[in-house]
Amino acid sequence: FFFFSSRRRHTRSSLVSWARRCVQETVSTQSTWDSRNLMVDWAGLFNWSMKYNDGTKPSEHKPMSDHDKKWLQEALESYTFSEIKRIREIDEILYGQKEIANEEVEKGKLLDELFDLVEGIQNGEDLHLVGGLVPLIYMMLTNKYDSLRLKAGQVFTNVTQNNAKVQQWSLENGASKLIQQYEKETTVPLKEQVMSSLSAWVRTSIPEIKIVFLKEKGLDLVLKLAVAMDTPIKVNGKCLSIINDFLFSESEMFPTAKHIIAEQVEKAGLVKFALIKVLQEPVENFFYLDKVLGLLEYMKSYKKELILENENLITEQLKRFIEQQSKKTQFLEAITEEIEKLKHLLKQ
Repeated sequence: FFFFSSRRRHTRSSLVSWARRCVQETVSTQSTWDSRNLMVDWAGLFNWSMKYNDGTKPSEHKPMSDHDKKWLQEALESYTFSEIKRIREIDEILYGQKEIANEEVEKGKLLDELFDLVEGIQNGEDLHLVGGLVPLIYMMLTNKYDSLRLKAGQVFTNVTQNNAKVQQWSLENGASKLIQQYEKETTVPLKEQVMSSLSAWVRTSIPEIKIVFLKEKGLDLVLKLAVAMDTPIKVNGKCLSIINDFLFSESEMFPTAKHIIAEQVEKAGLVKFALIKVLQEPVENFFYLDKVLGLLEYMKSYKKELILENENLITEQLKRFIEQQSKKTQFLEAITEEIEKLKHLLKQ
């Protein structure tokens, strides 16, 4: 069963979390403290603050001096973690000219940290704004260490997916070279990562990226891999994700292209191949099955005969799920949902 979730997200310090921590530490010193049921009187804290700061009544407290303001600002900054500052520091080490002892290990640790730092749309954009996106793409394509190309690809995927600005910037800085990079890589993990990076970049609302992908023969590569028996299943699933994204694109620029792509899918025999392939996979591989069903849904609207020609394979898959449904497995809800999708496909 495939899960494709992002790695652990650290909760970082900020002014708010610092204040929360201070309150928690105060509460934790009380004898009634129960770590399972922390109840902080935020309203009371706010009212207490406003009592001395809202200016509606005289207060015994004097305005803060410039010296005290400076001290408070420095104190707060010491408790506040600047993500963009740390991103810049990491970039300087990763891409700087200074030699690093045990480079592969140390840079690997920095890329792991960078992965967490750039999670989220704003932080992904910050990576480019501090000058880190271009050298990241270069590292992903050219670094001599397999492990660093892999980790750089993971960071790239993280900042690119669902982020139109970063996708556009990546287009302008050589991301299309990932198409050729797939063939250059020799290990399964790296091939999988290159295809994940491509998928995160190409599945976009930006027509220019899709046009470049087609011109650079990216679709040819994806179709070839999608019908090859030796293609790793994760790569196969990502290929179907890319194909489906083109087929279901709402861009006005692609009605003709979508028809041509559907013709290529038919010519490559992808519908039958995908159905045979999914029958060879564990029932619980919903990631791949969902991509296959998405493809079948579009191809049914394109040419219903393709579904009729492969009705026996769809029925066989349906029987597998009905059998699993009777066993009341932990995936019962997901299996029931897939059964309904398969039944819908078989309706004339």
